[in-house]
Amino acid sequence: MIAIPGGTGMSPEWCALLSDYAEKLRDAEEWRLRGLYLGGSFAAGCGNESTSDVDIIVVLEERLVPRARMPMKRIHNKSPLPLDTIVVTVEQLNANAFPTPVECIVKEIPKPTLVFPEAGCREFLLRRQEVWQRGRALLGPPPLELFDRVPWRWLKQPIALMLPEIAPMFKNPVLMLCRVVYAYRYHELCSKREAGQWALKQLDAAWHETIRTALEEYTGGVRPSRIPVRRVREFEAWCRHALVGREVEEEEA
Repeated sequence: MIAIPGGTGMSPEWCALLSDYAEKLRDAEEWRLRGLYLGGSFAAGCGNESTSDVDIIVVLEERLVPRARMPMKRIHNKSPLPLDTIVVTVEQLNANAFPTPVECIVKEIPKPTLVFPEAGCREFLLRRQEVWQRGRALLGPPPLELFDRVPWRWLKQPIALMLPEIAPMFKNPVLMLCRVVYAYRYHELCSKREAGQWALKQLDAAWHETIRTALEEYTGGVRPSRIPVRRVREFEAWCRHALVGREVEEEEA
């Protein structure tokens, strides 16, 4: 049994399921595994089993051959965890390109679906940065031995592209917007909970009630949100205005 690192906030049941998933990927004969890494909110220790996905990066020694695709899909289909997995090779892992070449993506939409994005993956640079900052190795070397930091000029590209999609598509858009503002200010990423707590100290007091509500809903797994769509859109517009100012300051510097 593969031991799951402490501090993830996962229940024993989820740890056992994640361990089983990791073992199946390790033991498969169709590929050579270099490492398996947990990112996202559970790596930060603040995930919620009611609302959070389990973000995984699988690193292979070489590209998937066609006969390996069905075993990869079967392993993900059998796991009851809400997995959000990206599979890359060692060669692809630290490529600074946007979108980023990857082997495949496994999404829960609404059931596990294996996707082979010919145009690359728009979110991989974000996921790579998360693992570099605080990822947990389930198998393989420590993250800092395998992952490179994503330079800001590359990291901000997926963030900027994601911004128009946050309000209509994300589970907790207010905290995601807080994450975006935080990223532009510090050129690194943080969790939704950390972003909300930071925003209560740093952003205009007019938004504090909205942010507190978003934090309460995230912690309690509340869905759908009680925050009116109009209020979310107003906060989005305010964040956009703040980011424009930040970009001007960076260009002048």
